[in-house]
Amino acid sequence: MTGEIFRDAWGIPHLRADGARELARVQGRVTALDRAWQLEVERHRFQGTSASFLGAEALPWDRFVRRARLDDTARRCFAELERRDPESAGWVRAYVDGVNEGLAEGARRTPEFERTGLVPGRWEPWTPLGVW
Repeated sequence: MTGEIFRDAWGIPHLRADGARELARVQGRVTALDRAWQLEVERHRFQGTSASFLGAEALPWDRFVRRARLDDTARRCFAELERRDPESAGWVRAYVDGVNEGLAEGARRTPEFERTGLVPGRWEPWTPLGVW
């Protein structure tokens, strides 16, 4: 067994994997399948591009994020994590790989993507992971 997702009668996902890294990948995949829209909105908010589909009311947040350089800070933090704790960084990379594996399918299941015309972008290890 590598990693698998199965759902019970209520649709609740259950995950199985041979190890922690594979479990992280499967968790990322199931998160993308079930929460693709939330992941995409958070990715845009993190990058300061949410006004492109949410409208002008999102501009203050986008300006703040860009001025605060959240993307740059997150990249540097992840680089430091890789340097100090490669095992944990590998776990984060596995989770992100799973997110990227499941995003397209998750987006097809989510009407907001069709309504806005958004196509999910690629996640990186420094993308906000606060939606776990």
